[in-house]
Amino acid sequence: MHSRSAEAYRHDWVRDAVRSHAEIFAVDVLAYAVMSNHLHLVVRTDPVRVADWSADTVARRWAAAHPRTGADGNPVAWSEPDLVAHAGDAASVAKARTKHIRRGADRGS
Repeated sequence: MHSRSAEAYRHDWVRDAVRSHAEIFAVDVLAYAVMSNHLHLVVRTDPVRVADWSADTVARRWAAAHPRTGADGNPVAWSEPDLVAHAGDAASVAKARTKHIRRGADRGS
């Protein structure tokens, strides 16, 4: 049996992960319940919000959702020059925007 503090920690960790991913993928979390071995989410996707994002916002949210992998296998944040280059590549931004909208919809279904 888990102690109350372990359960509270897990609940807080899941809540924080849901919040950060909702922001990254432009979904509104309408309700959630964290159970001992799973969770329930009710979300609303917002593709219009993604369509209104600037190229810089698309690049930064894409990078937040897709960290690079370092030599040691751990996630590595994108460098500022890489973010600027990604934001400046119209084709890359369009592709990321489309995938962001689709992934938000996938997570909302």
